Amino acid sequence: MESPAPSPSVSSPPRPQILERLLQRLPFGQISLSAFLGAVLIVGTTFGFAWLADEVFENQFATADNAVLLWIHAHQGPRVDALMHAFTFLGGPLPITLLLTGAGLTLLARRHFSEAFGVALAGLGCALINSTLKHLFARARPSLFDSPFHLTSYSFPSGHAMGSTVGFGILAYLFCRRVQTPLGRAAAVSTALLTVIFVGLSRMYFGVHFPTDILGGYLAGALWLTLSIVILRSSEWWYARRARA
Repeated sequence: MESPAPSPSVSSPPRPQILERLLQRLPFGQISLSAFLGAVLIVGTTFGFAWLADEVFENQFATADNAVLLWIHAHQGPRVDALMHAFTFLGGPLPITLLLTGAGLTLLARRHFSEAFGVALAGLGCALINSTLKHLFARARPSLFDSPFHLTSYSFPSGHAMGSTVGFGILAYLFCRRVQTPLGRAAAVSTALLTVIFVGLSRMYFGVHFPTDILGGYLAGALWLTLSIVILRSSEWWYARRARA
């Protein structure tokens, strides 16, 4: 009599990763994690900007601002001029507006309405907030040396720094949502980050912004970018929940 064949061992399901375990415990899953991380960034950038604005208002960074601008000015040259002109143009209102408009229209054509709304919110909100902050603080622009740009608008926070942070930031975020490879995501984030850094550097290079203007633009831009992404993710969650109802 043949002995019964041994029953195949049932392998236990793989243990969930730490992030998956955390998501399982959150009341609304990934949207709650996104909201939590967004809240941390929002609080951090808000306090950072508030502290910097207070120091700028009290003129605490005047010596450091001037020293950095003069040091950068001492390293000017024809080749560097061309590079800085390219980055200061790239971070200007027209290129950022064209990029975001193109991205928004493409998303609308593909019926990604929440993402199109997020792009519009990020771009329009950035322009409105930056203009409001400039008039609120009414900081005069630097006048340490001659600049090829003769601007009469206020200086703090930098519109180029804030606009490029929001514009290239939201585009990098949308790109990362569509690319699954870590290398692709790292390339997108690195490209956006380096572009934003060089845009800010170009504004100091031409003497139209103090370093604290650039830092203020980065902080305000990061704050609004985070808020825009949180609102975008929340709208997606709300529409998905409504569709299941």
